[in-house]
Amino acid sequence: MENTVEEIHDAEYRVMTARDDHIALLQKVYNAHKIMSEMDWPKDGYNQGQKYKYRTEGLLKKNFQLALLEAGLIYKLDIAEVAQMPTVGAMSTHLRANAYLTLIDCDTGASLSYNIISEAADSGDKTAAKLMTMALKSAISTEFAISSDDDPDGDVKVSQTTQAERDEALNRMRAERAKKAQRPVKAPTKPAGGQPSNHEDTSVKKETIALSRQEPAPKAETPDKEAVKADKMSIPSETDDEAPTAIQVKTMANMLGRAKSKVAPEILAVMTKAHESVKTKAESAKWIMKYREAVR
Repeated sequence: MENTVEEIHDAEYRVMTARDDHIALLQKVYNAHKIMSEMDWPKDGYNQGQKYKYRTEGLLKKNFQLALLEAGLIYKLDIAEVAQMPTVGAMSTHLRANAYLTLIDCDTGASLSYNIISEAADSGDKTAAKLMTMALKSAISTEFAISSDDDPDGDVKVSQTTQAERDEALNRMRAERAKKAQRPVKAPTKPAGGQPSNHEDTSVKKETIALSRQEPAPKAETPDKEAVKADKMSIPSETDDEAPTAIQVKTMANMLGRAKSKVAPEILAVMTKAHESVKTKAESAKWIMKYREAVR
């Protein structure tokens, strides 16, 4: 069966009205947040057993109610899915439940719900009342950013010390360190029987350490390999009239090659002319010794 035009228009109107009502509700919730942020939330309660201050249920309910009424809202709290939990210590009853805090617009009836997990334990018959109180406090703390001093990370209270106590402990520690630093160093004792002590002499030990830490001596410059070969192998006595050795010939050729980039042209010309006249080992040795420094 097809919907009539009137039914379609009516459905559209309901959707638009619901959307407008929801927007108006969110605006009132925003106003409630703003009002509560400007309120005073002093810690008006004191836990004698654990020695800390907290905000009481009465203060939280009073401020919460005033903020909602001024914003045009009311609330209701529903507890569901209550579960019995294992008891802890002397607590005879331990309950956990899902709680639902619902804010209702007084003008349109639109509503907005928050889900909170609440938990409470008691040794008597007040577990249910504590469960509802903790649910409301948790809802206000979580949804409206108002601390209820029930920090889940605060399960262990750290002992508080004054600044004077910390200073006193620090001074004692410094005094003990200074006392240890002033103790005289015992001299090495000589064992009975005249045997030398196993204790090392402190001054000798320090000197040994200092010597071991000295920088290594610089490496001596190594002579040119070709020069060494020329000195030991290719430079015979001047009375040797045999033809130059292969090493001498190679040494002279290398020196001429280096001379092209190291000496002046006129000196290179003299070296080349002298090299052409070398016929014996002795002449080769004299040529190498004469021009060695020039090509280094």
